Order: sequence, then C-alpha cells, then structure tokens
Amino acid sequence: MVSFGCFLSIGGCSDDPGGDGGSNANWQGIDWSNLNPPPNIDITSCFDIPYDESDDFRRACSSCCQIAGFSASSSINDDHCTCGEAPADDRDTVCAAEASQPTSTPCMSCCATAGFSGSTWVGGSDSGRCSCHGTQDSEICAGSLAAAVPDEACFYCCLENGYLSAGYTNFGGQECTCIAP
Repeated sequence: MVSFGCFLSIGGCSDDPGGDGGSNANWQGIDWSNLNPPPNIDITSCFDIPYDESDDFRRACSSCCQIAGFSASSSINDDHCTCGEAPADDRDTVCAAEASQPTSTPCMSCCATAGFSGSTWVGGSDSGRCSCHGTQDSEICAGSLAAAVPDEACFYCCLENGYLSAGYTNFGGQECTCIAP
C-alpha cells in the first residue's frame, strides 16, 4: 500500500518541533482539533474547502491560500485546504556563493548536498542568486509508524512539525516522509 497525504501546490495554498512528543505522543485516537502547527502553516483561513481529487479543489485551495498571503497549499489537514510557506531555514543563503558560477550545476550540487531536493539559479554574475527548495525528512515522524492508523499519524505529525505535505509508504517497509515546499 502506498498512500500520499496530499498534493502540494506551490504558488497558491507534527508533533512538536522536537519530534514525536506533543498531544498525540502515543498516536492513539488522533484528534485533528488539537492540531497546533508552527507559524509557517495556516490551518484555518481556507479550511472550509474540503479535499476532492478534482482540479477545482486544487485551484480553489491555491487561490484561497494566495489571497490569505501564502505561496503554497495542500490538503494535509484531515483532507481540508491547508496553506503554508516553507519553514524557516537557510535555503536562501546556504548556497549563495554558487550564484556567481557560470552554470547552474554548482548551485544544484550544493543544494543537494545541503539536503534540498531542488534549486533555483539565476547566476553568472555578482548579482546572481542560488536558492534551495524542497526539503524532506523521513526521521522526524518515524515514531508515527507505530500508530493504529500510521498514515493519518504521519500526516498529523508532519503538519505539526511545519511540513505542508507528507508521503506515507507501506510497500517493502513503512516510511513517513515529511515534505516542505
């Protein structure tokens, strides 16, 4: 069984930051009303848009989140529109030195080495830019796999830790991967 918690849309729509503690430390009977994500996640502005697999949901959620001032959206909050931004990290500075390189390859390599899944490079000069994006973490919510409903616990944990999307895999071994834009 492979289950993906939600779509992640850029351009429009956990547990405590220490890991698997918090209100659902034993992962029994997850209560979505107790969700308390960090400030980069907004679970209320567009909550009234329920998830369905249509493009209408994606457009409505993305649009609502943009209006609310967020650049990304998903359906990770118990199948409701969820807005967010990338978590605070060093994505804009960790590879800044690579911006002046004549090609994007050093920027891409630097971002990959720093643990990001993508990069944006506008370079070749002193005014260039190399920024990283797309973090993934398969360890922060590993404890959620012991839950009675591990995919739901995975999504909840990732959201509480400031990730806007999650992937749960139960094919060849369980894994909960938290994903940020």
